[in-house]
Amino acid sequence: MHRSAKKSGRFARGLMSVCGTTIVLALAALAVALALVPKVVGGAALTVLTGSMQPSLAPGDMIVVAGVDDAASEIAVGDVVTFMPYPDDPTLVTHRVVGKSVSAQDGVSFITQGDANSAEDDPIGAHQIRGRFLYAVPYVGYVTTWFSAKAPWLATAAGVSLIGYGLFCLVRGAPRRAHVPAPPSAAAAVTGF
Repeated sequence: MHRSAKKSGRFARGLMSVCGTTIVLALAALAVALALVPKVVGGAALTVLTGSMQPSLAPGDMIVVAGVDDAASEIAVGDVVTFMPYPDDPTLVTHRVVGKSVSAQDGVSFITQGDANSAEDDPIGAHQIRGRFLYAVPYVGYVTTWFSAKAPWLATAAGVSLIGYGLFCLVRGAPRRAHVPAPPSAAAAVTGF
């Protein structure tokens, strides 16, 4: 093998190692940003589905929101919050707080509006606010939405692949009988054939 071929082979292996390490580190950072941080702050990672908050947040962005204990005192005008617009409906909306009022009858209420919307939302109570926006990771929501829609198929494919790989390892690692040549026959030894 030529020296240049050895160098290019080493270079390719080194490049593959650097690329692999970079991908693993990026995925680890993404896991921390979207799984660990929301747990620590008592919040959640959510996918943006509409363009109501553009240009701040675009469809397909994954956002992380921190949980709030007392929205009446923690949330101010200008904050982006995630809330339940209807008390018994689990649907969540993320919009900016554009107004806050206090009344003896209703307590603290908030007016929200999407950055891209021309009209304000209906007023909400402090108890409807579930979290305050922390940060967004662009485009990751598309990936999670695709994976969640394909989860049964992907789980089946992964299971079949793992079983196939296990069978391959068993067959490949099975002891093989070594081929032992037969001893030369006595007649061949006498005649020289």
